[in-house]
Amino acid sequence: MKFTDQIAQYIFDHELDLENLLIVLPSERAKKYIAASLYDAQQKALMAPEMITIDRWIKQLSSKTVVDKTRALIQLYHAQHNAENPETELSFDEFLSWGNILLADFEDIDRYLLDSKQVFRNLADIKELEAWDFGEKEPSKNQKKFMEFWDKLPELYVELNKILDSKNVCYAGHAYKEIATDINRVFETNKNQIFVFAGFNALSKAEISIMKQLHTMGKAHILINADKFYLENETHEAGRFLRQLQTALETKKLNFVDDRLLTSPKKIEVIECAQVTGQVKVVASKLLELSHEEINETLILLADESLIVPLLRNLPRKINKANITLGMPLKSSALRNWVELLFSIQEAKSRFNTEALYYKDVQRLLNHPFVIASSSENELNLAQKVEQSIVRFNRIFLKKESLELGETVNELIQLCSASWSNDWSLAVKTIRTLNQLLFAKIQADHQFEKALLEGFDKAISEFENIINEGIPMMNLRSFKNLFNQHWSLKSIAYHGNPIEGIQIMGLLETRLLDFKRIICIGLNEGSMPPTNPIQTMIPMDLRRYLQLPTPREKQGLFAHHFYRLLHHCEDLTVTYTSASENIGSNEQSRYLLQLELELCRKNPAIQFERKFYTIPMEHDSKMIKSIEKVPEIVSRLDQMFAKSMSASLVKTYFNCPLDFYYKHVLEFGEVDSVEEEVEASSFGTFIHETLEDLFRPFSRRDEDGKLKNPAPPNVTSRDIEAMLNAFDLILRAKFSAHFDNDPESFASGKNLLSFQMATVLLKKFLMEQKKLVASNQLFIESLEEKLTWQLEVEVFGEPKKVQLLGFIDRIDSVDGKIRIIDYKSGKVEAKDTSIHFTTDENIMEDVTKNKHTFQLLMYCYLYKMNYGILPDEVGIYSFVKNKSGLISLQVNKQEIQFFVDRFPEIVASILEEVYDPQTFFEHKQSYFSYCKYCE
Repeated sequence: MKFTDQIAQYIFDHELDLENLLIVLPSERAKKYIAASLYDAQQKALMAPEMITIDRWIKQLSSKTVVDKTRALIQLYHAQHNAENPETELSFDEFLSWGNILLADFEDIDRYLLDSKQVFRNLADIKELEAWDFGEKEPSKNQKKFMEFWDKLPELYVELNKILDSKNVCYAGHAYKEIATDINRVFETNKNQIFVFAGFNALSKAEISIMKQLHTMGKAHILINADKFYLENETHEAGRFLRQLQTALETKKLNFVDDRLLTSPKKIEVIECAQVTGQVKVVASKLLELSHEEINETLILLADESLIVPLLRNLPRKINKANITLGMPLKSSALRNWVELLFSIQEAKSRFNTEALYYKDVQRLLNHPFVIASSSENELNLAQKVEQSIVRFNRIFLKKESLELGETVNELIQLCSASWSNDWSLAVKTIRTLNQLLFAKIQADHQFEKALLEGFDKAISEFENIINEGIPMMNLRSFKNLFNQHWSLKSIAYHGNPIEGIQIMGLLETRLLDFKRIICIGLNEGSMPPTNPIQTMIPMDLRRYLQLPTPREKQGLFAHHFYRLLHHCEDLTVTYTSASENIGSNEQSRYLLQLELELCRKNPAIQFERKFYTIPMEHDSKMIKSIEKVPEIVSRLDQMFAKSMSASLVKTYFNCPLDFYYKHVLEFGEVDSVEEEVEASSFGTFIHETLEDLFRPFSRRDEDGKLKNPAPPNVTSRDIEAMLNAFDLILRAKFSAHFDNDPESFASGKNLLSFQMATVLLKKFLMEQKKLVASNQLFIESLEEKLTWQLEVEVFGEPKKVQLLGFIDRIDSVDGKIRIIDYKSGKVEAKDTSIHFTTDENIMEDVTKNKHTFQLLMYCYLYKMNYGILPDEVGIYSFVKNKSGLISLQVNKQEIQFFVDRFPEIVASILEEVYDPQTFFEHKQSYFSYCKYCE
């Protein structure tokens, strides 16, 4: 018989009066199962006895109203406030760091019927021993404060209960203590009442005392569900609490103890999954193998409850009914990100001292599921345009009135960005108004989001009442902690018919229930048993001495829940993941090893089998490390080179061919993003553009490359002096435009340093130019000139068209000598522009082995082909190496002529490597000394 059937049979066998019977349970979930078992036992309709959870029962019996943890915490702060000297009084923000922990300890002291004075005396003694050796010096102020804190704990305990008594309220632990010490309260409403306590495991001393007193009076029947395998084994953690209960009740036998684990046949299949989500794929495969009748006898047990959403998305179509008896914590949903976003907006106002919205908050808001679900298609399109403009114009702070959004999204942004100004009542009202707006606007097919908002609003409506009752002064951070503490513990419950269909449950929901077939997913160490530590101020050795719960007891609690499910289980499938996402997350639960190494050895009727499952990887281009040059790629290369071939494109190829393939062949560019801090590329662009603006009036060719008439004069010292006076404003304008005309964006921090650095570099460059024109005649021929030339080269016997393309920063003439100059904001060495002239056979290596040689030769070739003459000098001006002046290509004019004449051969050689069918596009780390990084 299942345990619920045993409970029903026991009630009828002992002829318990259903009218006066109260069945006390550990959770709500078992009520329907017990009602069904009572009906099955009699096969007729009957008036069911009252059933209630122990927490709700104790709250009903208490003479005081049991308050929630948030209210109790606030009253504890007031108790601390009353106990402190005005000089040492703590703010609420300081109090929050330990208040919750101390409140939990007070709960434990009352639940375990301990003498609070003795507990705190022991605790103070321990702390005094820990800090006994201050040396010969007097203890410091902080050391004295530390010791005084432990001495004041008894006073805090008394003061808290005094405050709560004055309001005729108490916390839960006090209510349990009250009933345990005054058992007659149980019979105030019904002197003939009898009790059945069913399915309890881990009990506090107060709970055991209540049950024992009623049991001794003949008013209570205590029914447990255990197996001899772990109950009679003194070292087995699953039977720890039941052995304590048996001792406390002073009975030789407990009802109901089975002997099934060592005798009944079972099939246990353990499946290791390489991926976390692979576990739900295993479940889907298993369910497809089951008949309709078998599915009705199956439980899907979520050892890792975070798998609920992927599980529901992977249930096979044949599952007509899935009954989820699981409380989904609100903090595990999109609400968590929503609340973080609301507080982030308020924190940004304070941090940046502006009413404008921080761009990251706007992006997160526009992409949040709640906003998307409440927006029309037109509103979503407008939101997308706003996002694009944020990136395009590098807008870090956005004024609400500048955002062109739809009516609903605009209303949401107005509410989200309304200042709270430390008025926490206003804050909660604003959040509730947001909830109502979202609930009204979210479309009907988004029922899950509506359910989340409904549960969230219910939780914070309680919090609003707490604020109206009065809360201490606190900052935004403390309010956020208090707010999150209140709502994040709430959950939305899934409700279903537990009698038919597949059952999906968490471990705590399975108490009292039995299933023939169990599929348990996520059975990793850390999920079951959970490894989160107990938060307490009482050291573990003292807790153990006082018989308070320690991590060992917590593990024993979960062990019993797990082993109890195995009593009636005939077919157990367990999955765990070996994906190492967190420390210890890839370890299988200890329960699996216990089953394999302990239970299976004692019960030969158990079939134990291990398997491995991995999701087959689909063809994914991201995983490809080598690209074959198939005809489609060759055709794409033809199109690409016919359109343009730049020096940067060639450099990318020699840096990393695979990077070249993704970036230029497939045109997978990098994602544009907002630059809060000036990137190196933008820094260089600001300097380039400033110099272009300064020298443009002296350029003999306009922006289209046409000669000006009349031709501008040469650049003089007086002109450079004017530039020195003007460049700061031009540079500032470049920075300001980059930051959407917000001068505050580079008024401090790294951006200010970037601006100052650019100012210094430009000033040094202009001073060098002043020296140059003092003794030389300088003409600016052109700026940012675009030069092109079409080549036709032969590659493996086939003609290929190549459009050479170059943008030359500056072409000038100094005393009649033509110079081609490329600006670099980064560091450039003489070796980067050197060619070690050797032979025709090594020409390819000569040109490509240093950073900038190919680029400079290409500029020479383009200039020669467009103007019919060779430049006299070609080089790079490095702003960070300004003392070096122009770092020229390290060859003489005859050698430049040699390379320019053979430049088509160089291009053909490069293309032969690019097109070579035997050479795949692969990552080549450190192909040259300068090639260290690639995308």
